[in-house]
Amino acid sequence: MKIDRFETERLILRLWQDSDSEPFFELNRDPEVVRYFPSALNHIESNALIQALKNCYDQNGFCPWAAELKDTH
Repeated sequence: MKIDRFETERLILRLWQDSDSEPFFELNRDPEVVRYFPSALNHIESNALIQALKNCYDQNGFCPWAAELKDTH
């Protein structure tokens, strides 16, 4: 059984959506966010990571989920 969404009182944990592309890119290019990573990601690399996560779910039935605040989406 695949689970594609989980909710808490304040969060929605869910599969990745196309609308996650721009906010995820903004996180991945922020020097403070990625300071312990090898490098920041450009738009193409960031989108490729989202696609890899989607593929992981399709192949394995699990992957790291996107996190969304219920109040602000």
